[in-house]
This record gives sequence, C-alpha cells and structure tokens, in this order.
Amino acid sequence: MMLRDTAPAGGLAGRWQRRRNELELVGPTRRRQHQVIVVGAGLAGASAAATLGELGYNVRCLTFHDSPRRAHSVAAQGGINAARDAANDGDSVERLFHDTLEGGDFRSRESNVYRLAELSARIIDQAVAQGVPFAREYGGHLATRSFGGALVSRTFYARGQTGQQLLLGAYQALAKEVAANSGFVQFHPTCLPAAGEHQAKLTLMSESLRNDARLWVPRQPGDDRQPEAVPEAERDYFLERRYPRYGNLVPRDLGSRAAKTVCDEGQGVGPGGRAVYLDLGDAAARVGAGVLRERYGNLFELYRHITGDDPLEVPMRVAPAAHYTMGGLWVDYDLMSTIPGLFVIGEANFSDQPGGARRTTSIACSAACCGTPAGWSAAATGWQRRSKRSRRCARRSGRT
Repeated sequence: MMLRDTAPAGGLAGRWQRRRNELELVGPTRRRQHQVIVVGAGLAGASAAATLGELGYNVRCLTFHDSPRRAHSVAAQGGINAARDAANDGDSVERLFHDTLEGGDFRSRESNVYRLAELSARIIDQAVAQGVPFAREYGGHLATRSFGGALVSRTFYARGQTGQQLLLGAYQALAKEVAANSGFVQFHPTCLPAAGEHQAKLTLMSESLRNDARLWVPRQPGDDRQPEAVPEAERDYFLERRYPRYGNLVPRDLGSRAAKTVCDEGQGVGPGGRAVYLDLGDAAARVGAGVLRERYGNLFELYRHITGDDPLEVPMRVAPAAHYTMGGLWVDYDLMSTIPGLFVIGEANFSDQPGGARRTTSIACSAACCGTPAGWSAAATGWQRRSKRSRRCARRSGRT
C-alpha cells in the first residue's frame, strides 16, 4: 500500500485554509443523517465528540469513562501552549511551530504542526468558554508562564492541574451533546527517584516546576553533604552550563539526558546517586514563598506527602524516568488512517505534534485542537461516500 500524506500543495502557512476551502460542506439539516463513532474519551476524543455533537451530527462515543479523571490527559499538569503573544514578548505562530518541531526532535509532520500553531489561540478561548479556570493576572487577564523548550512565555495554566481542568471542561461539553506502530519511550526529567526496591513505579512531578527552579548537583563527584552545606561556588547548574539560551527550560529529552549524564559521572545526589537537586530557593527569595505555593501548591503537598520534606525549605530530589510510550496508527494530513473513514486523533496517531518529546503543553494543545480538522474531514468524507452510494443506487435503478 502506498502511504500518502495528502497535504495540500504550497506553503505551510496557507495549507489548512486551502484544505478547509476544498472540503465539501454538509447542511445543518443533513448532518442528523450522519452517524459518527468516536472511540476514546480522553481530551482529544471528548473534544471531538462534543464539537461534532454541537454541530448536529449523530455522535456515539465509546469508552465513555465513569469519571473524567480516568483518562491519561489529566497527566498534562504543566499547562497548554498557544501562540497569542499574551506576554508581548515576540511570540507568533512561526515561533510556536519551530519550537514544537525542535522540541519533538524534528520527528513530527510539519504540516500538522503548523496547523496546530494556527489553531492554538482559538483553543484557549474555547477552554475558557467551557469553564476552565486558567490562572489570571491581578487585572483579570489570563496569565502565562515559561516552559521547557521555549524562549517566550506562552503557556496558559491552571496551577498544576491544567490537564485535569481541560478534561473536565471537555466532559461538560460532551455530556451536554453526546450519548453516553511504531513506538518509543519518552523520558521525563522531574520524577521522584526510587526510594527502594519495593517501588513498582515512580511518581511524576510536573516539569512546570522548572519554570521557577534551578537544577544542580555538587561539582565534586561523591560529595554527600546536605544541599544547604554546599556553597554556591561548588554547585554545578548543569543545564544552565550546557544550554545557556534555554537554561533550565530545555526540552524534556535534553534535560533527561543531561541529568543522567551528571549522575553517571558521579555527581548524582541521594541514595545511589541517582538524582539531582531541583532548587526553588532563588525563586522564593525573588517572588516569595506564598506566590510559589499559589502556583504549585498541589505539587508541594504531593512531594511532602511522599518524602516528608518541604520543597521551599529543602531542594527537591528529582531524576529522569521512563514516562510514556510514544507511537500510534499512521494517518495522512486529514488524520485519516489507512482504513477509509477511520480518523485517528490525539496520541493515538503516530505523526502529529508530540514528535519525540511529548511535551505536556504541546500535547494538551494537540489533543484539544486535532478534533477540528478531523471533524471537518470526517464530515466531508462521510458525505462524499454517501453521495457515491446514492449515485450507484440511482444508476442501478435506471434513475438519473
């Protein structure tokens, strides 16, 4: 079978608009005649099903969870990216496009990533309309913060629970409208290190913490002093040293490899030397402990519950760990698989935005956005197939 991506010809910037203009529309009264089956009810599935239902299609959503929190989308704790230039720091669709490609180790399909960047700004408005409680500045404007792999502040967030809040918003819209191949492992740089052989899994701490933290290890291998006893001159801020432009906000795959390297070189801390310090001391001195607790309170509580330490008093110990298995079904530009009429969205397809990094902020935006192009294409494909069947039946019966 020949695999074709079916992306429109011409420059990236105009491809999505050209594809929308090419697709055949279906009238409002005719949409009720089409049944769309959505398999999966994570952020991508719930968003797509709710949108298609609101447009008037007869939608059935399979694997509708008894609780929104059962979908893995809740793990997107750190935030959601959007090219709105809310911080007036020079962000744009082009910058989000390039950052997402680079953050995914250039494994993503460029046409799909550019479409994501174009659609990202609208998704924030949609989420707000669904009731997602994004953080806001004192004047009422939506707040943003920095995140790994970007030099601008484009990440919209709801404390450390952004994925959960996005999913709850999508589920509210869904409940109103709808009856109820290749793969590789991604590593996350800010997991809690294993405390002993009894642990079956590690705990993920949102990498949004890197927005205000500095990662370091003692310069001298084998240094087992307590972190507060290590003077500033004897600390190795290894991410800032290796990546001076991004500092502690490098993409997670680079951060994971760098942390593993310093641990392998004997500079790791904690039991077995398998961790590095994530230090919020400078940020606490700059903005105050109260501000940090407001931003990351639930993460601090989780860390204290597991380790017994307060992250604002003692630097956190974190380590890279296997976090997610990437991969999925092949899809073309319209997100249709090799089976005609079967569209694959979110993290179930192989080629879309995450690439080799699966950054939380990118995948949250991808999951929320991909239902739009898939919905348009599915509706047009269904109408075209229905029209072809009608013409064949008419020819067989002798009608013109």
